[in-house]
Parts: sequence; structure tokens; C-alpha cells
Amino acid sequence: MSNIEKPELFSLLKKLGFQLEGKVNKYIQDQLNKEEVAVTANTAGHVLAHLIEAIHDYVEQLSSQLNFPTKRDVGRLGKLIVQSEDKLDNVEEELHEVLSLVKELKMMILENVKDIPTPLEGLETTIKNRVLTYKERLAGHNQGSLSNTNTLKEELQRELMKPPGQVDLKEINKKLLNRLQEKQANKWGN
Repeated sequence: MSNIEKPELFSLLKKLGFQLEGKVNKYIQDQLNKEEVAVTANTAGHVLAHLIEAIHDYVEQLSSQLNFPTKRDVGRLGKLIVQSEDKLDNVEEELHEVLSLVKELKMMILENVKDIPTPLEGLETTIKNRVLTYKERLAGHNQGSLSNTNTLKEELQRELMKPPGQVDLKEINKKLLNRLQEKQANKWGN
């Protein structure tokens, strides 16, 4: 073969390749435009969705038997932690509101009453002492509560970081329930 024949062969081969590619693309496009292909793909999608759901259910059952957390369990645990933190924040906000209302009430009384009789002064001192005592007790409780919450977070994180077969979800659930019960008892003064 001479050098002149090689470029012609390559250009002819290139031309045939483009024609073949065009025909293959047209064939694929024609096949994808058929309704049967869409129906088949849709049916296969539903079957695949049911299969994935069955696998998720199987993993849930297996995880309870082997005592390891699933993605759902960790998600639920995270939601519980966030909810308990939100409740703690709400309690702190309510406490600050009550304390500010007490201060406003005291200012109103002092502004409206010029001469406070002796029995009222004693009452004011008693109320002031009780509010301070309550504030100190609540501040100490909040610090302890915050410390308990942080300790609980650390314990839960340590527990969840264990290998899957060693995580005790019942113990985790028990700790969270105990913490919520403590918070409720403190909130209602029991």
C-alpha cells in the first residue's frame, strides 16, 4: 500500500464509523421512544422499590436480633437529644422571663408606693430572699442539668461508637428515658 491509499482508507473508515454511530443512536432513540420500554422500566422500578423496602425491613429485624443500631435508630436518637436540648432551652427562657417579671414588679411597687410600711418591708425582704434562694438553686440546677446533659451526650456517643454487635440500645433508651423523667420531675417540682 502506498502513502496515498492510507489516508483514503482512514477517511473512508472514519466516514463509515460516523454513519454507523448515527444509525446506532437512531436505533436506541427509536427503542426508547416505545411505550413498552417505558412500561417495562416503570414496572422494574416498582419491583426494585419493593425489594429495597424488604431489605430495609430485614435489616431492621436483623439489627434487633443482633443488637446493633440502624440508621433509623441513630436518627431517632439524634431527634431525642435535640428535643431534650430544646426543652432545656425553653425552661431556661421561662426562668429568665419569670425573674425579669419579678424585677419589673418590684420596680413598679417601689415607684408607686412612696412610704412602705414596716410589715411590707419585711415582706419585700422575705420575697427577695426567696427569689435569690430560688435563683441560686435554679442556677445550680441548670449547671448540674447542663453537666448531666453533656455527660449523657458523651455516654451515648461512646456507646454508639462501639462495634455494631456491642451496642446496647435498650441501655441507651433507658438512659434517655431516665433523663427525660428527671427533667420532667424538676420542671414540675416533684
